[in-house]
Amino acid sequence: MERKTIVCCLPGFSFSSYWVNNWTSLLSFLQSKFIVHVMMGFSNNIYMTRNQILEGLFNSEKAGAKFDYCFWMDDDNPTDVDGFKQLLEDLEEDGSLDGILGWYWLQPHGSNIPPAVSVGSFETNCNIKNMTPQEAYKEPFIVPVEWGGFGSFLIKWDAMKSVGEKSFSPIIIPESRDGFSGDDISFFIRARNLAALKQIKPLKFAVDKRVKVPHLKLRNADFDANAFITLPSEIAQAENIQGWMTRLELVWLFNRAKQMDSVVEIGSWKGRSSYALAASGTNLICIDTWQGASDVIPAWEGKSLRDVAKEEDIFEAWRNNVGSVFRNVDFIKMDSIEASKSWQNARKVIYGKIIYGDSVIVDMVFIDGEHTFDAVVADIQAWQPKAKKLLCGHDIDREEVKRALEFCKIPYKKGPNGIWFYEVPQEKEQVSFSEAAD
Repeated sequence: MERKTIVCCLPGFSFSSYWVNNWTSLLSFLQSKFIVHVMMGFSNNIYMTRNQILEGLFNSEKAGAKFDYCFWMDDDNPTDVDGFKQLLEDLEEDGSLDGILGWYWLQPHGSNIPPAVSVGSFETNCNIKNMTPQEAYKEPFIVPVEWGGFGSFLIKWDAMKSVGEKSFSPIIIPESRDGFSGDDISFFIRARNLAALKQIKPLKFAVDKRVKVPHLKLRNADFDANAFITLPSEIAQAENIQGWMTRLELVWLFNRAKQMDSVVEIGSWKGRSSYALAASGTNLICIDTWQGASDVIPAWEGKSLRDVAKEEDIFEAWRNNVGSVFRNVDFIKMDSIEASKSWQNARKVIYGKIIYGDSVIVDMVFIDGEHTFDAVVADIQAWQPKAKKLLCGHDIDREEVKRALEFCKIPYKKGPNGIWFYEVPQEKEQVSFSEAAD
């Protein structure tokens, strides 16, 4: 199959080492998948910079070059490989989309402007509406938008080309604050008006909220997501339990578990994530040795979880936090692989029900145990066959976890922060958790 062509547009004049590291990795990935062209540019006028890059693309096409995709990445908005993969997947899965954006925070250094998100909608040409910070952290992950910052933007070339060679030129808007539109907004105003002017189908854009990129101005214009996320009352107590789940992740676990009749959690520690799962009302089984793992926590003066588990009773902490609080929680105090074998051999009574045979499965399995490559592979291989609806886990930002998922050929998707998940196809009739007791 002939490889598609992508042109990377990289406006800017000061490329930090952080940006260069991201770009080097991204370029390597792109070259493995696409025929890659790169266009760089800089002037003292951002309108001119973008238009000059675009003019170069039009001239290249006139000379015989062909482009399928156009990817814009500014010198202060580095997009990593995972972020780009997600944007590409979105664009390829939804044929109706013309472009997909990542997002970043907008706040000028030293200003009193409150935190603003770099995507939104139009009220009028002179009045744009930003997506709220609260909305940026809510599902669904992919939502339509009418405008967005070009700092991280993957667009089909035909759509880019249709807006015109002077897409970024300022548009005079006397009633606006500055009297004219910014470069990014100018493009989207023209894109919005394109359908009426040329009587063609309106262009369709969306943002993937999972693709959040830095904004490297004088400082990284970033904010603690917790400031914009309110935990449901049912799981508010989870935040008081020592652990590493962010608010976004706790909400995701709670909401997903509410859709499940049964959940198995591999690795529970003191119960921060267990609490969010149990509070959903599902039948939860927590599997852990409660003896810790090899993971080293820098904040603990280089101690591993195993070191800490020798100093305090982690299982007792879990029991106090979760086991004695919820009636819908059971546990297997065992290595997860051994627990998997016991499960298969019908040696465990769970909620007064005997589990029979290899075919017995649960709705959802959440893997967050030992994070070495071998351990994650072993957990996936042991528990994937038992996940009826959802196989998921934590710490996708760790290289060992990524490699394990790729090794096991799990076509996972990225959830909020460190969550990964795979929704199991439902074409086969399977024995359910509750049916096994009949």
